[in-house]
Amino acid sequence: MISIETALKGLKAAAPNAPKSAIKAFKKIAKKEFGGTILSSVECAAIVFGQLAHESLEFTAVEENLNYSAKRIAQVWPKHFTASQARPYARNPEKLANEVYGGRMGNTKKGDGWRFKGVGYIHLTGRANFQAAGDALGYDYVNRPKLARKPEHAWRIAHWYLCERKRKGTRLIDHAMAGAEKQVTRGINGGLNGYKDRARRTELAREAMLGIAAVPRLAKVNKRQRKTVKPLQHWLCELGYPCGPIDGLWGALTEQSVRRFQADADLKTDGIVGKKTLAALNKAIKLRSQ
Repeated sequence: MISIETALKGLKAAAPNAPKSAIKAFKKIAKKEFGGTILSSVECAAIVFGQLAHESLEFTAVEENLNYSAKRIAQVWPKHFTASQARPYARNPEKLANEVYGGRMGNTKKGDGWRFKGVGYIHLTGRANFQAAGDALGYDYVNRPKLARKPEHAWRIAHWYLCERKRKGTRLIDHAMAGAEKQVTRGINGGLNGYKDRARRTELAREAMLGIAAVPRLAKVNKRQRKTVKPLQHWLCELGYPCGPIDGLWGALTEQSVRRFQADADLKTDGIVGKKTLAALNKAIKLRSQ
């Protein structure tokens, strides 16, 4: 079993923008509740973190967003709506939820569609699923649906889903333990939607837990070279300037973090890692590593 400290490195690498509440909740319950599963190995933890970080937008989206335009509603539920039929539901999340979820997934009472819309790091949707998760975990999610939105419960429900859901007769958590990343992806969304991002986040988590990402010093940074951008991103995060996934791709978030560092270091905030900025970064890295 890997330690909580090791797991947290992977979690933060997969989801650099994860709220403190999500990290704190995992730290609080992981050893007791996930010791034999998520924490069983670096590989299992990396896959779980990569999947959940993708599904929940780095653990920030704990509630389904149904504030859609008519066009988007017709795209998401093409069998249910044409663009014209969707207009009365546009920008009306409650009305939309009651329409698309009412009368199914155990939703039998007026307002159940909205009351039991998708929540959690892997969305729990419908009265029947709230009941099943609550029965398995020992919580009354049906009468207290807001409870499922809280970080500790979002973790529990995601873990329950991975242990309950099967793909080709095997639980998703067992696929994760075996390193079968694509099987876990298919089990969650029915296909390989978003697989590139899931795999990238899984790799970042794996590298962080194995200590691969750490570097002692920054060399010259070239925006077009991943091998120089990736360690820059790593150290920006370590120094308190998170810039999104540590993927070696120079983007707006990375440049913004460089500018924030420059401002704090009383340097010209041009977003360019020149000689002065590089020297200041390496000085800060040295202090951070002592």
